[in-house]
Amino acid sequence: MSFDLNCEGCKKILDFIRQYPDGKGFNEIVNHFEQKKIMVRSTVDRHLKELDEFGFLHIEKKNTQRGKPTIYKARTIPLKKIVLQPTYNIKKIIREFHVSNSSVYHKSTRELENISEQPQEYYVMYIEGDTNKTWDELHAKIYENRDGKRSEILPELLKNQPQIKRFRIKFSEPLYQNQSTEIHFEYKWDEPKKSRPFDTAYYKPNQLVFRIHFEDKKEHKAKLYEIDPLTNESDLSNVPPVYDKRNNTIEWNCEEAIKSRHYRVDWDEATERSS
Repeated sequence: MSFDLNCEGCKKILDFIRQYPDGKGFNEIVNHFEQKKIMVRSTVDRHLKELDEFGFLHIEKKNTQRGKPTIYKARTIPLKKIVLQPTYNIKKIIREFHVSNSSVYHKSTRELENISEQPQEYYVMYIEGDTNKTWDELHAKIYENRDGKRSEILPELLKNQPQIKRFRIKFSEPLYQNQSTEIHFEYKWDEPKKSRPFDTAYYKPNQLVFRIHFEDKKEHKAKLYEIDPLTNESDLSNVPPVYDKRNNTIEWNCEEAIKSRHYRVDWDEATERSS
């Protein structure tokens, strides 16, 4: 398996730790990136967990009552196993939310292009939620659409925590250089906060579409926010919403996603639709 480290934050943290053979403590790493105004604590913590999960780091624990890891060291990993250059160009991501009260049916479409010289067989994905769910409770469906041919995909779970699922999928056949394919992923995960963030800086799509569809016949309000990953401050996006009253749908089409910022879709309580 090769892992595509197509994440600028992960690369920067790994490059920083590699400068210190004896490793660096968590607070030292956080202070370095916060002082340079590159990443906030929560972002550093998430990237460290990702790097550890895929074997980039060796964590040493100190004998304390908490027993938390304190020293992070970079591993020496054969390049045959780890791909440090971007493998995929993500042409487009479409995120759909079919809302019925707090129950939400999620649909995600990703158009991937292999920009590496080597054929690729796998792609890693992850999803998060605000309620505890097992994988079976998500009723997930994944399929690939390539050249008009649709193939169902069975995922291999890499992380199966109550609110985080990370998994890899194997393409129906190898994806060669400059070839493209579409991955469709559907699942059910409640959203009691009526809000769902999206980490654009991690995926860096060329085009990003958000679409929210309300199953009832009532009027709803929804807003798209842009989030600064450094400060976590959010601003209302300048992308204009497109309303389809007939289908009770609101859509935002980001022609070119802001790759250094995150997005969040919020929706509020419904009101009776006026005639």
